[in-house]
Amino acid sequence: MANNEYNRKFKKFAIIYSGLPQKLMAGLFTTLHKPHFSTKLFSNVNEAFKWLELRQSNNRKHLNLHYNIQIKGRVHGVRYRATAQAKAHELNLTGFVRNLIDGTVYVEAEGEQENLSKFIDWCYLGSPRAKVSEVNSEEGELKNFRTFEVRK
Repeated sequence: MANNEYNRKFKKFAIIYSGLPQKLMAGLFTTLHKPHFSTKLFSNVNEAFKWLELRQSNNRKHLNLHYNIQIKGRVHGVRYRATAQAKAHELNLTGFVRNLIDGTVYVEAEGEQENLSKFIDWCYLGSPRAKVSEVNSEEGELKNFRTFEVRK
C-alpha cells in the first residue's frame, strides 16, 4: 500500500477514535501498521480494548522465550541429557543440554512459553533413573538456537 494512502487511512482512523486513551491508540496503530491494513470499527471504547487485548495476548503466545535451567540431584550417568534432548524435540524447543563439573545438568532452551513450561515441569522428573532434587530456571536473553543438542 502506498505510504500516502496508509497515512490518509490512519488519519481518518485517528479522528474517529481520537477519544481513545493514548495507550490504546498506540496499540491499535501498531496492530494496524501492517501491509494488510484494514479499518476496524468499534461501537465503544470497551469493545476496542477487548479486541486489542485479545490481539496482543495471541501474539504473546507465539513469542519465543529463552530459559536457563539448572538441574540438581543424581543426573549424571542416567541418560538425563539424551532424554532431555528427546523431550525438547517433542516440544519443538531449541538450545542445548550439558553436564557441569559440579554434578548438575545445565540447559538453555528456547521456544514458546507453553512448551517451555512443559519442559521445565519435565525437568523435575528427568530420565527414568534420575533422582532430581532441585530445578532452578530463569529467563535469559534470546539466542535463536537452530537445534537442540547435547553438548560435552
